[in-house]
Amino acid sequence: MTGSEETLKLSAGRRVRITVRGGEEFTGILVSYDEHSNLYLEDVSSANGSVRLRRAVFKGGNINSITDDSSPPEQSSDGAAD
Repeated sequence: MTGSEETLKLSAGRRVRITVRGGEEFTGILVSYDEHSNLYLEDVSSANGSVRLRRAVFKGGNINSITDDSSPPEQSSDGAAD
C-alpha cells in the first residue's frame, strides 16, 4: 500500500482538507475513494467560504494534497484520550 492509499484508508469517515490544482482548498468528510484517488466528500466547503456543497466528487488527477483536518481527540484530566 502506498503512502497516499494509507492516508485515504485512515481518513475514511473523517474531515479532510484537500488542495486542488490552482491552489484552492476544500474541506469535507471523506465518504469513499477509488483506485484512481477520486474522492467522494460530503459537507464540503471551500477554505474561503464561497462554496458549500452537500456532496462533491474530486477527480484524483486534480488533487495536489490531502490531509486530515479533524480535531485531535480531547484529553481528559488524567491525560487519556476520550
